[in-house]
Amino acid sequence: MGIYAYIAGAMRSKDQGLESPRVQRRAVASPFPTAGKPLIPPQVFKPRLRPKRSDRSGRLGQQIRDLRQVSNLSAGSLARAAGVSRSMLSRFESGSVSPSIETLEKLAGSLNVQLSRLFSDQIETRSWCFVPAGKGVVVEFGNAAQGHQYELLGHVLCGRWRVQPYLVTLGAYAGPSAALEQQGVQFIHVFSGGMRYRHGSEIVHLRPGDSLLFEAKTEHGVEAVGNQPVSYLSISLRPRG
Repeated sequence: MGIYAYIAGAMRSKDQGLESPRVQRRAVASPFPTAGKPLIPPQVFKPRLRPKRSDRSGRLGQQIRDLRQVSNLSAGSLARAAGVSRSMLSRFESGSVSPSIETLEKLAGSLNVQLSRLFSDQIETRSWCFVPAGKGVVVEFGNAAQGHQYELLGHVLCGRWRVQPYLVTLGAYAGPSAALEQQGVQFIHVFSGGMRYRHGSEIVHLRPGDSLLFEAKTEHGVEAVGNQPVSYLSISLRPRG
């Protein structure tokens, strides 16, 4: 085929909307590697599972929470005393994170208990509690009035309830207590002395042998101290939280 015949054929193809085989356009590869369908590893789409908390961590966290509530400490107060954030303390109490030995020592010191006390319920769980005479644990409440001493005589967890008996002693310089509002039920039995106890708008004169049972969510507390020293048993029944 002569050169003139080739040119004439190419011009006819162009007029008909065709291109010469030698000048066909080729697809140009994209310079961007993500232009095509991305290849994503299948593990990316797998749901992330929370680490399973161990039974021991959960029981340790529950013990820390119970001791904190027995001491009437807020989560923020205990966190500050132990040098951890409030969110981290919450993770300790839920059992999702296990505290270090150093942190456990700070928590025990802030709760005014021995380090071994944090693990006491992991050794043996009982539905009863025996405390010899004079061996109760003196608990310091942040809102306790001057001259009021609280001695914890036991601690039993029963289902969703927590039972705590206290031997309360009002000294020579004891005055009225702060008004309290708590969930649950409280029982008081007077051993010695006398006092006026307020529950809501009612004031009751309590003497040796008298008892008082009331719903603790109503504002209550010692209104005035009479004959001293005053000694009474206070049993609280509160929901576990």
